Amino acid sequence: MPLKIPYMVSRSLRLRKELHLHPWLTASVLLLLNTSTANGQSLGISAPEFGASLELNLQRAEAQDADFINDRDTALAEIELTLDVKQPFGDLAELVGRLQLSSRSFTRDERNNSDERFAYDLERLFLEVNPHDNLRFRLGRQAFDDPMEFIWDEELDGIRLSFDIGDIELELSQTREDGFEASTLDRVDEIDNTYAAVTISPNKNTSWTPYVIYRTGDELGNSPQIDNTWIGLQAIVQPKNSSWRYWLHATAMDGTETEAGTEINLEGRAYQLGINWTANRAWKPTLTFAFSHATGGERDERFRQTGLHGNDFALNDKSTFRYFGEVLDPELTNIRILTVGIGAEITKKWTADVAVHSYQQVELEDNLRGSDIDFEPLGLNDDLGIGADLIVNYEYGKQLNLLMTAGRFVPGDAFSEGRDDAWIARLEVEFKF
Repeated sequence: MPLKIPYMVSRSLRLRKELHLHPWLTASVLLLLNTSTANGQSLGISAPEFGASLELNLQRAEAQDADFINDRDTALAEIELTLDVKQPFGDLAELVGRLQLSSRSFTRDERNNSDERFAYDLERLFLEVNPHDNLRFRLGRQAFDDPMEFIWDEELDGIRLSFDIGDIELELSQTREDGFEASTLDRVDEIDNTYAAVTISPNKNTSWTPYVIYRTGDELGNSPQIDNTWIGLQAIVQPKNSSWRYWLHATAMDGTETEAGTEINLEGRAYQLGINWTANRAWKPTLTFAFSHATGGERDERFRQTGLHGNDFALNDKSTFRYFGEVLDPELTNIRILTVGIGAEITKKWTADVAVHSYQQVELEDNLRGSDIDFEPLGLNDDLGIGADLIVNYEYGKQLNLLMTAGRFVPGDAFSEGRDDAWIARLEVEFKF
């Protein structure tokens, strides 16, 4: 599997549409600037700060394709160069940018031609204004995520306001996935996101976050119009000096989706519960139990995640990975998942985790939404199968990080008889300059 070193490709940014700032938004920025300077904060411009990282990703997968595809093996080799810049404006504000350049080689197997592609992505470009110590205002393309990446894990264009008093932080934002095009990737959604959340953090390892997110607009890929609301509570709790840690996420959705003139009512509920215990012994072994469930019902009327989710989380607070399974990686809809894991700190630099997942459908259906496998269940049995993951992480200071992941999925009786096991192996090496 050949590796190719990427060269930089310069392309002009194509504006998808003209951006308009509402008068109230312009007035708000001017008010923040005036308030800050009145409070004695400096607007002086200092030298910019630069950073960079180089990442190598190697991946091999097997038996994830549909029945009619004969070439079942896939291989991926990718090199990513990430460039960061930060321009401070005294104590008041800073301009932050991040550009990612990548070279990818993707093959089905040796009999097929390689699909080699160079790409760029302007991941971040935002202005942050800090008129007071407890007030932050951001405008532009920025990263949005939550600790469990159940709500979102995306770079979005828009505005965000954060205000904190002691242990309580209020966050409000209005965003769109692609306000302007600055990438070789084709982002086609025109969906507006309105988000509000309050985070209560009695200690650095504990947070309680009630939230609401409202999404409305068009998914241009298949032209449906959506109008959906999610209301939920996410909590990650670890009492001081305790070897126990637990988390929960409960959410309910309600809304509609209109496609080809037909309106479909969407509603449902989902929850996740997890707990782990770390022994105060050599290697600090950690035992984890987790359960996730989303309501079923008719195919078009059941719970769905936001579509901005990533579902990555460190179950035992050591290594972050796809906690619904590296191979299957389903969306939490019409499914229940039981996870048992064990992890250990082998040395100060090496950690290892093993997780086993059992999958069941809530309602029988010949569809598995959001999964990484292309073959579908038959809709005759609720036993989807079992998955297992091994995650090994090496961290050398802040400069070098190595992550090795291996996963296997054994299909259950919900699939056709004789179905091959699916597996994936991945190596990620990141070096920060």
